[in-house]
Amino acid sequence: MGLALYQPVSASSGPRGRNQRRAPRVDVLMRVEGILVSIDAHIIVHDLSRSGFAIMSQRSFDAGQTLDFRLTAIDGPTVAVTAESVHTRPMPGMPGMHMSGFRFVPGRLTGLVPQALIDQLIETINPVASVF
Repeated sequence: MGLALYQPVSASSGPRGRNQRRAPRVDVLMRVEGILVSIDAHIIVHDLSRSGFAIMSQRSFDAGQTLDFRLTAIDGPTVAVTAESVHTRPMPGMPGMHMSGFRFVPGRLTGLVPQALIDQLIETINPVASVF
């Protein structure tokens, strides 16, 4: 099982045009619901990969901020993850909205990233993907 056949979302570039992502992103297209656990707030999950995800929200997050999320696929699994904010940018043409990128980090209680569950979530929303 491997994520070799993704339909990746176009990657954004970091400093000097370098792509900062560790894995290709899959466009979620409203197939995953997200909850920011600490405040029980819904978020819009934009895309997802084995190493992280991007969200749209009215909140701005500080780089390095670590938060707990619950990601649920429509007709699929729910995965509790801990993730660290990598960036937050205002969304052009959408006042008050931000696009934020997060990378998965080991959970506070388990000390692990639930990679098998993340892979299952990705397979559910993108059945052509094969998990490696």
